[in-house]
Amino acid sequence: MSTAPTLLALVDVIDAEGHTRHSHPVHANPEGQARLRLGRALDNDLVLDDPCVAPHHAELALGPEPEGHLTLLPSLNGARQGRQHVDAPDCLQWPHDGLLHLGQTTLRLRHAAGALPLEQALARPTPMRQRRAWFELAALVLFVLGVAGFDSWLTQTPGNTWRPVGMAVLGMAAGVAVWALLWSLVSQVFQRRFPFLQHLRWTLVALAALWVLDQGALGLAYAVSLPPVLAVAVGLDAVVMLGLLYVQGRSVWPRAAGRWLGLLLLGAALITAVTVWKREQQQHWFQPLYLSALPPPALRLAPLRSPDDWLQDAAALREELARKAQLDPVTGEPADAEE
Repeated sequence: MSTAPTLLALVDVIDAEGHTRHSHPVHANPEGQARLRLGRALDNDLVLDDPCVAPHHAELALGPEPEGHLTLLPSLNGARQGRQHVDAPDCLQWPHDGLLHLGQTTLRLRHAAGALPLEQALARPTPMRQRRAWFELAALVLFVLGVAGFDSWLTQTPGNTWRPVGMAVLGMAAGVAVWALLWSLVSQVFQRRFPFLQHLRWTLVALAALWVLDQGALGLAYAVSLPPVLAVAVGLDAVVMLGLLYVQGRSVWPRAAGRWLGLLLLGAALITAVTVWKREQQQHWFQPLYLSALPPPALRLAPLRSPDDWLQDAAALREELARKAQLDPVTGEPADAEE
């Protein structure tokens, strides 16, 4: 009676998101060893459909120890293990649960003698935590929608209807829902899951933080008479938005978190450069040109200045304002030069 061959190892083919696309079993011979040839040709033991892999790319030798011995065959691209690049006829040790790159294909070796990682506990929130999570989400929704309605109400002239306020609230609700839905669809494509509530929570937290930062900066700048605080608030707003995009992108592409962060920083640098370039002719680059509404006078902590002081400051600006008045508002060049 013949016995089934012993399964010695599995070679997993990993996709770009770190998931196992398929696994190739490696069975041991009577001596407890196995050899596996990898490449693009159909006579290999493990056929890799990768144009950057040679017809016969490498040969893997396995024994009872939890590691493999990979011999590189003649190829253009060799193999990469971490930061180490190996070409034929060199060899390398392939440890249990280690990753290896042949061409554009990522492989993982799982040896039968290798130690298994500990079982992870399944997240099972208690009914109390579930109720608290839903309460927090509802509070975030009400806060963000209330802020949208309040900001819209402040911009309305007395006697207007409540329709613009309602439209602002509905617009904010639709925008947040669509944003979370799009990220959830991307997660469904790359992660095979649909975490709508997770993306919704992250988005609401970011919007709430933006409003608190903006209002806090406005109140502080008014209280202590320090306008540069408003410029700092603009930078903090950008940090919050970058943080939101990074967290959502990392949840979708965890293996590319570093590249995603680099792309976001590059985009932020380009946007900053364009903003500075467009506002070169303005008196303030990042601060608002004026405030349509002021906080209550009771919040004012800075000492009051006399009208004579304000008139002296305004007189000092006369020459600079006269010079800018002669500039073309579109090109920023003197109007006389174009004529």
